[in-house]
Amino acid sequence: MGFMSRYRNHLLLMVLGIAIFANTMDAERLYSWDDNRYLEENEMVRKFQIGKILTEPYFGGYMPITLLSFALEHKFWGLQPNGYHIVNVILHALNGLLVFLLLERITNRRLVAMIGSVLFIVHPVQVESVAWISERKNLLSMLFFLTAFLLHIKHRRKNRRLWQVFSWLCYLFAVLAKPIVVGAPLLFLVYDRYFEKVKWRQCLTTALPYAAIALFGSITILATSAKVGGIKS
Repeated sequence: MGFMSRYRNHLLLMVLGIAIFANTMDAERLYSWDDNRYLEENEMVRKFQIGKILTEPYFGGYMPITLLSFALEHKFWGLQPNGYHIVNVILHALNGLLVFLLLERITNRRLVAMIGSVLFIVHPVQVESVAWISERKNLLSMLFFLTAFLLHIKHRRKNRRLWQVFSWLCYLFAVLAKPIVVGAPLLFLVYDRYFEKVKWRQCLTTALPYAAIALFGSITILATSAKVGGIKS
């Protein structure tokens, strides 16, 4: 089987993900929302202050992975919005592909996985996350969460501890991109118990590192949102 035949669905999903939001690639920064706050007014990003990015909250949240991505891109295209929009579109397409891989592994039905991933890619709810530069945090958090879930499944089926460690690490990155995924340990727990038929004790033992990471993310939400609101005058 050739490369194109083997990965045809994967390539089609990537093309769809890029094509559906291609018209956002030449968009401007949305000044009425947070794009100016995260880029133009963000000294940590503009001056590539890695120490502060990793240790200090910003604008009501602790999201060092997201800010680090902005800081790296600022080195390449400064405040020009096109590069940031292009990266957002590519990340969205990758997330669509990861949704396909996840559904395929859980259901073992390629058609179901294809339909689910297409709906994920084209659904209007995605517009905000893709077209709004500062919503990069949603895209990165989803990227690392889906990767963590796929690695978790691989660990269960291959019984290799290393995949589990990588899964924990990716979940940590997801929380550090945006701690919206703090409820994910329940999904890992449900998958282990009802799809892989793992005993409860083993399920809970595996879930503990995920729960610890989620607790850390929850604490950052409470600590940072208490100081700074999400609305700019």
